[in-house]
Amino acid sequence: MTLKSVPSVLLRLPLRLEKVASLTEPAVAVRAARDAVKVEKTHSLMRAIGDVGRVQSKAGTQAALDALKIAQGPRDLSRMARLAEAKGTRTRAILRTLGRGAIFLTTSAFTLFSWLFTAVMTVLGFFAAVKRATERATERYCERRRARRALQSVRLAEATAS
Repeated sequence: MTLKSVPSVLLRLPLRLEKVASLTEPAVAVRAARDAVKVEKTHSLMRAIGDVGRVQSKAGTQAALDALKIAQGPRDLSRMARLAEAKGTRTRAILRTLGRGAIFLTTSAFTLFSWLFTAVMTVLGFFAAVKRATERATERYCERRRARRALQSVRLAEATAS
């Protein structure tokens, strides 16, 4: 839709009070537009349009058009926008080569990364726990040796004194 067609769209909008929307009465035109389009429900549409804009700005217009051909919903568009931000001008080649597989690939790569991150953190946590347990066991052993030596020195001192 171009800017030239906006007034014609506003003229075709239904009005509750059966008034004709015109450019000479902008308040009536705005009211008619609000009645025809529920603003609350346009949030996902605006987000999808923003995602297409992100693809276009990062990867180019042809990549945005290819993304629109491949996408089956707003979620796909947001995934393609993330792909465009990550790969830049290579996005179009990826979309042409892999098609919908590109969406799956980016989703799978993100999932794999999150799993690997979780695994690495779990292993680090395990090693930290083992390290601390070893330190505690060593501290207890050293403390027992010191106590045994102190007891032996006390017994030796008593034995030499008597």
